[in-house]
Amino acid sequence: MLVCSILQSASAGTLYVASASNFKPALEQLITLFSQQTGHSVHATYGSSGKLFLQIQHGAPYDLFFSADTHKPLRLVQTSYAEKEFQRTYAIGRLALWSNKSGVELQNGKFLHSKQLTRLALADEKLAPYGVAAEQTLKSLSAHQSTRNRWVVAHSVIQAFHFVSTGNVDAGFVPVSYLISQGIAFDEQVWIVPDLLYSPVRQDMVLLTRSQGNPAAIQFWQFIQSAQAKAAITSYGYGIME
Repeated sequence: MLVCSILQSASAGTLYVASASNFKPALEQLITLFSQQTGHSVHATYGSSGKLFLQIQHGAPYDLFFSADTHKPLRLVQTSYAEKEFQRTYAIGRLALWSNKSGVELQNGKFLHSKQLTRLALADEKLAPYGVAAEQTLKSLSAHQSTRNRWVVAHSVIQAFHFVSTGNVDAGFVPVSYLISQGIAFDEQVWIVPDLLYSPVRQDMVLLTRSQGNPAAIQFWQFIQSAQAKAAITSYGYGIME
């Protein structure tokens, strides 16, 4: 209730956020809710966490950064690009293996050892934390080396999703949030990867130092931690830190 009263009393402003691609469906809903309640305008840019991190270091005029990991926001804090007290975990991501080709069954990940698999999409682990999770999963299943020459490496999870949706690959690792947002049925062509096969994809947000004087940015940061926002985030398959 306190957050809502703060939001409603604020005059309209503008803010710019940079967000990891996996969070796009949820963030778009959150922006709509926030703007309806406050009148603030929120402009979002989406991409891999690594590319957005570099843009911020080179002076990109963002107010908030929604990363798909904890390391990049922390690094921005350590190098005085962001504020330590404004770093929070906003979601815990979940990974899925998905195929858009009929007749492909992915349950238990056995398809990763099949001769049917000729092309496998995953995000670049140097740019996207979900790419790290995908490679960790392959290692856990003893399929890392055996599939490596069949990888189609994407610049972001959005591109990995596109490779699978168009049928250009046999299967690919994508965020659960994207499958939910696209209304994709969780049948035999979707395998939600067990959490024990990869390190938790803990996703942190942080307020950038240049934006300490932007009330709209601080209010959006507060809003993301509200019960209303958390309910929206979990509806896309994310976990939440209590």
